[in-house]
Amino acid sequence: MTKPARGLSLRTKWSLVLLGVALAPLVALGPVTLRLQRDGLMESENALQGAVATQVTKSVAITVSHVADAATRTGHLLVGASLQSERDREAGDNLVALARSEAIATEHLAYIVVYDKTGTYIDAIVRTPKGGTTPDVPRGKLADALAESATRGGGVWTVERPQDGKDELSYTVPLVAPNGQHTGFVRAFVTRGALSELVGTVSSERLGSPNAVFLLDEKLTV
Repeated sequence: MTKPARGLSLRTKWSLVLLGVALAPLVALGPVTLRLQRDGLMESENALQGAVATQVTKSVAITVSHVADAATRTGHLLVGASLQSERDREAGDNLVALARSEAIATEHLAYIVVYDKTGTYIDAIVRTPKGGTTPDVPRGKLADALAESATRGGGVWTVERPQDGKDELSYTVPLVAPNGQHTGFVRAFVTRGALSELVGTVSSERLGSPNAVFLLDEKLTV
């Protein structure tokens, strides 16, 4: 005689019921938990990108500020040297030497070009880094529009893109004598590639790639 099949025991049934009760909230909360985790990761990523952008902005601002300050101080020294040379040639030469030291000591400064009041090239102070090559200095006349902008604003930044595609960033400031007369201009050039290297370094350190951050001008040009 065959024995009838035994059903699940009462204990097993209760265990299954309790397990179902426990799993139901987990199943319902699963998508919510995943969405919260995804949102949290996106917020963290956005916060990191914002921090990197802020760091890059500050680093670039400090770099260009140092170059602009060097151009302004060099201009003041050269104006003083011109005035001193009329009375004491040696004192004037000392101020010129001090102006050269000022420019050479400025990091990320390639060279400073000196022009007379008509924009004609006079001389250049070139900063050659150790192990580097001496850059080619433009000896052409300062553009009239640039001279006018620098005179009107007391200093102006410009970006030029030569045929080789490497941007040239420069700051032009007028030379003004104590009596208010404009005697010339100085134009300080940022070392080519310095800002790209700076941005790439921060990008590599914070995001793991040198090409994760791009520097744009006011026209959104890279």
